Amino acid sequence: MKGITRHQIEALGLIAGSRDPIDLDQLLPKLSWEPSKEAAQFTIRALVTKGMVEKLPLKLRRGRLRVSYQMTPKGSLVLDPRGPVQEENEPQEVEPAFVPVL
Repeated sequence: MKGITRHQIEALGLIAGSRDPIDLDQLLPKLSWEPSKEAAQFTIRALVTKGMVEKLPLKLRRGRLRVSYQMTPKGSLVLDPRGPVQEENEPQEVEPAFVPVL
């Protein structure tokens, strides 16, 4: 997996900062780089693919059906990297505390 861009970090921070799940139309005016709607969707899609943001089912908001997004635990570790990120299906390696020398 490649790293994440500064635009993705900004979007991730805004999604994390909202108390409730946020939809694209709420996110767009808060972004500093003034993207088109398609560019913002591309940024969010990349975060969903990387597992940092979760895409929620359609919900009626402000009179229309909208997709909302919320932060995942993996996404919070990007903003606050005090813990290790481990893939769900990846076995955990444990190094022995003492290795005998023969």
